[in-house]
Amino acid sequence: MLDTSINASLLPITVFATILLFITKEIVDVLKTLKADRLRISLIKNLLAVGIEDNTGVLREVKRLAVIHDENYSFRIGESTFPKGITVEEKCGTQWALWLVVRQLDTTIFKKVLFELPILDKGLFEAAKKAYQGIAEVQHIQNSWLRYIHEDNYRGPEYEGFTSYATRELDIAYMNLSDLYKKCTHKDLNSLMFERSYL
Repeated sequence: MLDTSINASLLPITVFATILLFITKEIVDVLKTLKADRLRISLIKNLLAVGIEDNTGVLREVKRLAVIHDENYSFRIGESTFPKGITVEEKCGTQWALWLVVRQLDTTIFKKVLFELPILDKGLFEAAKKAYQGIAEVQHIQNSWLRYIHEDNYRGPEYEGFTSYATRELDIAYMNLSDLYKKCTHKDLNSLMFERSYL
C-alpha cells in the first residue's frame, strides 16, 4: 500500500517535469529560429547593399546616355557581349571610336532573396520589390535602346520623348534603390558613389 501511494505522489511530479522540459525545449527552439532569422536578414541586407552599390554605377552611365541631345553629335549604339550591355560609339571624322560601355544591370541578388523576404521582413520585402521593379524598367530602357535607336534615328521628337521617359524612370529607380539601401545599411546612397573596387 505504501508503494502505490509513493507512485501516485511521483506521477504529478514526473508529468510536471515532462511538461516543463517540453516548454523549455520549445522556447529554446523559438529563440534559435529568431536568431537564425535575424542572421539571415542581416546577410540578405548585406547582399542587397552590394547589389545596389554595383548597380548605382550602371544607372549613372545609363543616365549619361539618356541626356544626349546635341545636334552636332554623332553616335551609334550597339550590343556588347563582354561585358553584357550597350556600347556607344562616337563619330570622330570618318571613324567610330568607343565612347561608353554601359553594363547590363545585375538582378541576380534580387531574384535570389525576394522569395525569402516576405516571411522574414515585410517592410524590407516591399522596398526590395520596388527597387527590383525599377531595375527591371531600366533594363527595358536599355533593351529599347538596342532595338530601336540606331545611328541615324536618335534625333527628333520621338527620341526626345523616349529620353524624357528614360530619365524619369531612372530617377524613380535611383530613388527606390536609395530607399532600399537606407533600410539595408542605415546610410544614404551617395549619388556620387563610384562602383566598388576589389583591387
